[in-house]
Amino acid sequence: MAPQVATIATLTPSKSRYQLTARATRIWEVAASQNTQSLSLDMVLLDKEGNQIHTTIPKKMVSSYKENLHEGKIYRLQHFEVAKNNRSYKPVISTDNIIRCTPFTTIAEEEDQSTPIPQHKFEFHPINSLHERSNKIDYLIDVVGLLTTIENKRQVMTKGGLTLLRHAYIQDERKETVRVTLWGEAANLIDETMVEMKKDEVKIVVITSMKVVYYEGADQLQSTYGTKIYINLDIPEATKLRQSLDELTPVTIIDISKEIHVPEPPFKSLKELLEMELPDEKEMFICQGAITEVRTDVDWRYRIMTTISDGFAFAKLVLFDKEAETVIGKPINKLLDIYEQENGKGRVFDILQQCIGKQHKFKVKVGMSRFGYERELKGQKTFPTNEDIETKIVATQESEKAPMQQEEPSLPRIEWKAPVQTPDKTEKRKKAEKTGKGDKDIKMEGSSAKKKRSVAVSETST
Repeated sequence: MAPQVATIATLTPSKSRYQLTARATRIWEVAASQNTQSLSLDMVLLDKEGNQIHTTIPKKMVSSYKENLHEGKIYRLQHFEVAKNNRSYKPVISTDNIIRCTPFTTIAEEEDQSTPIPQHKFEFHPINSLHERSNKIDYLIDVVGLLTTIENKRQVMTKGGLTLLRHAYIQDERKETVRVTLWGEAANLIDETMVEMKKDEVKIVVITSMKVVYYEGADQLQSTYGTKIYINLDIPEATKLRQSLDELTPVTIIDISKEIHVPEPPFKSLKELLEMELPDEKEMFICQGAITEVRTDVDWRYRIMTTISDGFAFAKLVLFDKEAETVIGKPINKLLDIYEQENGKGRVFDILQQCIGKQHKFKVKVGMSRFGYERELKGQKTFPTNEDIETKIVATQESEKAPMQQEEPSLPRIEWKAPVQTPDKTEKRKKAEKTGKGDKDIKMEGSSAKKKRSVAVSETST
């Protein structure tokens, strides 16, 4: 039976009965990590009606299509499956469906490439509303902004091995700036040489398929396998942004390898951090303390909210990613695996509570909580320590003393003690079971003993 000619809007979940003509606007490979083999070859297809859909080619078929599919070309697809897209981080928001290619699927380049299908379609999210998408995993977003700064790419060690990393900064019409982190191949999407040669040229960039993460006290953008970067596209959104900006600043290039070494931040007690004038958001300090509370009423998958104490003050401390893992003692993905198991929620909460009492040294920034209710510390680096907290505090205080100031007595050692549990009636019940007497009998024996003691005292006095 001949396949049914369809548009993306008319596709419904079914097997192998459609034919679709569409442009491959974006193509990318998906892998388990940056340095592993492909799990699938994915595309965004756009048809003549302006609708788009996520399309995936499974691992076994990647080699057959990888060299023959090209971004921007128009293709005719036949005998493919349509299913509900239940994946996380969907690259297309406008449809709930996904096209799955099978061994019976054919993808042929159209001879006539003049079919009036748009070259691109984006689903933009405003930069000033990134908080709405913070740490959400249902779908990815596209953004448009003025590229203001890029750092040179460098290699960093991750769980998957050495990976490329580059930071860039973009700005919207309100001059709100957001940091963009480009991982792996996405770090190569900005050509430093091209930017250097045309550094006086203003660059409006479109960046696709980005995650929004709340990190180091701010919402930031992170790349995914589907991320693409387009510079100075002739689209209405880019033109509007260019016209709205009063000052169009050329791109600044920062060479990280030539950065001046930053000295170790000063040590401060928690009391000093809480009472000092609110510092610049980039300024960092070293502090030390024992964890006294780990909140389990917030989403611990992305950050943990703790309270720490150095024996003289308590402070709220937020820890993200690797710094949280250092405190917990387990990778977050391991906790997620445990959470999905039977009684997993309780086991995870027990693991989080085991952090209480552990002592660490922290490199922190000082700021206000996300909603501005109270001052909190934002952890930048975490490492265990065997140093005495009070020794560090005394050393800091000594260095700030006037020469003639008298010595203060040494501070007591800080020891974490588990909260005292309120005694229950277990001991009384055990005694009752052994003697065969009830609680009332035991109480009466106790009152009789008290009476005997009082009588003995009165006789002695007479």
